[in-house]
Amino acid sequence: MGRILIIFSWLNNFFDLKELQSNSRIIRNKGFCLFARLEKSVTNPIVSILPNSLEERGNYMQKLKSLLALFLVLSLLFMLPMNLYAQTAPAQVNFVASAPDSDSNITVTMSISNATFNAFQFAIRYDPVKLQPIDKSTKLATNRFNEFTTLNTDISGKFSTIGTDIDHPLGLIDFSLYLTPGESFSYETALVERAATIGNTPLIFYTFYFKVLDSSQPMFELAKEDSTKPYRVYLPNGGGLANAGLQMSSIIRIDFSALQKTVIEDEYINPNPPSNDTSQTPKPETSPPENQNEPIIKRPITSLERLTDTLVLQIGNYAAAKDGALCHIYPGEKIVTPYIKDQRTFVPIRFIAEKLGMEVTWNDTTKTVTFIKGSDVLTLTIGEKQYQKNGVTYSIDTAAELQWSRTMVPIRFVAEALGHAVEWNSQLNMVYITKSELPWLLEDPVEKQAANDVALVISPLLRDFV
Repeated sequence: MGRILIIFSWLNNFFDLKELQSNSRIIRNKGFCLFARLEKSVTNPIVSILPNSLEERGNYMQKLKSLLALFLVLSLLFMLPMNLYAQTAPAQVNFVASAPDSDSNITVTMSISNATFNAFQFAIRYDPVKLQPIDKSTKLATNRFNEFTTLNTDISGKFSTIGTDIDHPLGLIDFSLYLTPGESFSYETALVERAATIGNTPLIFYTFYFKVLDSSQPMFELAKEDSTKPYRVYLPNGGGLANAGLQMSSIIRIDFSALQKTVIEDEYINPNPPSNDTSQTPKPETSPPENQNEPIIKRPITSLERLTDTLVLQIGNYAAAKDGALCHIYPGEKIVTPYIKDQRTFVPIRFIAEKLGMEVTWNDTTKTVTFIKGSDVLTLTIGEKQYQKNGVTYSIDTAAELQWSRTMVPIRFVAEALGHAVEWNSQLNMVYITKSELPWLLEDPVEKQAANDVALVISPLLRDFV
């Protein structure tokens, strides 16, 4: 499985690129989807799902998107080595409300225990009719995150914050924190290099200040994806902890019992690869062969397995992913992207063919492109609705064309001529190119997870860091 090498000339003084190449990990199989998720089209900004607020918040979210990109990259550049430090139990994240004072003001503390991580990000949803963020000093209403919160001074020198915001009309709070590159931090447990480790005693990170306007439920919850409530498209599960680019198993507990006598608990368990104990290993689905003498094709059971030998492109996006690794279709030519014309999806064939292991040559005089792999030779001429494969002529319903001086072909050509399976995801505007014997199944849970993971890899948040 490939790994992405992120090269920044301005970071050369801070680390050895060879060490980065050996230690860095792309955001591929598990995806740390709590940091970002691509909206249905890359041409849209990454914003709240509420359409009425898109234009008003466009400028802000563009800035936030850039900040999150920096956040993501920094949290990935200075990671633990590939041998992650395993946790024997899920991390604990607690949001605990105090009893209201005489002015109906409360605090909500956010603490972490039993965790090894180097970043976290959360989106919290609250009812603005029932809770009002207030200035921690003046106790007056505020929409400024820094006035409404206190960061534990014991950790402020080791951690950095980014992407913090309050949107009171929507009732959304965003906040992110990462271990400052090169730092290590421990609290009542052994120190782990370049990681934050918290023992069994909870350590408070944030304190939030509210005025209670109405103590009836609901009041405070993770802003998970919901068809009727506001949430962040780039953070559909509401957030969590991460270590070395992977979302960590965690239990997130929201305790408002001092007001409501209620406790909300969410649990995320990071999917682990199959163990060596075959009795405990889930059996992957298989596709029975038509010929009983042929081997049974095993379906992938993890996102990592699914993205192996898979090429992913997206309409309007100059980034792509091969084996889950970020790449550019034509470096330096961001204008070259897949597009839809006359209800046909066109893709850059040279890029695809080379990623599939083919040798490609171009005859400018005849406007013909030739693909060679092993003993197979395939030729395609611009403007013609036919191609030749090993001397045999075949027809296609839409001719290849030149765009941006690049040969663009209908995606059906990839399936028919190059012998690969092609699947179209209309929700994400993505094309998945896989081995013919292992087609992409849109409704399979593994494919759904892989789709979210790869959407992050090629998203506007990360696509320029290659």
